[in-house]
Amino acid sequence: MTADEELEGLLDAELPAFAELPEGGYVIYGAGGIGREVAAKLVGSGRRVDCFLDARATGSVGGLPIHSPTSEAARRLAAEGNTAVIGVFNQAADPWVIQTLLGELGFPRVISFNEFQEQLDLPPHFWLTGRRHVLEHRGRVVAAWSVLADDTSRRVFLEVMRLRLLQDLRMLRRPDPDQYLPHDLPQPRMPLRLIDGGAFTGDTLELFIGKGVEFEAVAAFEPDPESFRGLLGTSRRLAGRLGDTTLWPCGLSEVTSTATFSAGQGTSSAVTDHGEVHVQLVALDDVLPSFRPNYIKLDVEGSELAAIRGGAEMIRRHQPTVAACVYHRPEDLWEIPLCLRELLPTHRIALRHHAFQGFELIAYAVPHG
Repeated sequence: MTADEELEGLLDAELPAFAELPEGGYVIYGAGGIGREVAAKLVGSGRRVDCFLDARATGSVGGLPIHSPTSEAARRLAAEGNTAVIGVFNQAADPWVIQTLLGELGFPRVISFNEFQEQLDLPPHFWLTGRRHVLEHRGRVVAAWSVLADDTSRRVFLEVMRLRLLQDLRMLRRPDPDQYLPHDLPQPRMPLRLIDGGAFTGDTLELFIGKGVEFEAVAAFEPDPESFRGLLGTSRRLAGRLGDTTLWPCGLSEVTSTATFSAGQGTSSAVTDHGEVHVQLVALDDVLPSFRPNYIKLDVEGSELAAIRGGAEMIRRHQPTVAACVYHRPEDLWEIPLCLRELLPTHRIALRHHAFQGFELIAYAVPHG
């Protein structure tokens, strides 16, 4: 079967039905934010939650005890027929390892957070939403598939489809460690003239310096006040190695405007209708008309497509390498590669994943080397 046929088969197949959520008690793996959200939803639906399992936490949360997954209590709860729900959804956790562990403990049914999200009709979490969302955008999905330039990109895309449509937790378990500079793609022109959208505390700058990248100029954008202070410290520590540096306490968007912002959430700080602070958003074409970038990195918590559109004139004129995250919103997987293809018609469009479960999934538009 060819890769094209495999994609067609996935899109044509009937979605597997979920079994109803069992009655009886529940055990939640993960006592963090997602785990607590799962617990609240279960209790709200009239189901009993007995405890959390967590390898890194002790004590209790919300009156529920926390046990180690390797404890005798965990095995007893499995033997009693409790249902286990994986209440973990982040870039560092391998859900297949967790599902395998819970099965080995003897839990008769293990429900992934992916299934739980759809079963209880939760709001989207990053890319995760109802499985039919992919099928409703089939034309755009196939169009994005057609612009991918290499076999690795197509393999990653198929794994994403199997994760989203079949909820196969074995997918995307071999992250590429070379985030932003994949070794199997043409490297950007040096010295780098970098636009760092979503600069956080300067972690990408430090990553590039550690890989021996030389800079001519950097324009870094970070709207979260706390993260911006960290970015200031990093830029001062790296002074002399970043070239001509400008730091912008702003977010990126399609038009220059203001927005409410959820601050103080670390890498998850983002523009939101319910934010507690106001931040300045800027369009790259408005504020950097003469910057001449040769690399644009965008990790802006769901505003990547808007940021690309806000810098469309610059991108067309200077034909930079672009690395844009495509995991913050469900449709970014297809809309961002298609937008990049329109703006950069001679570039290679590639897809790489740099973390588990579809996190740190990045679309790269690179000039042919």
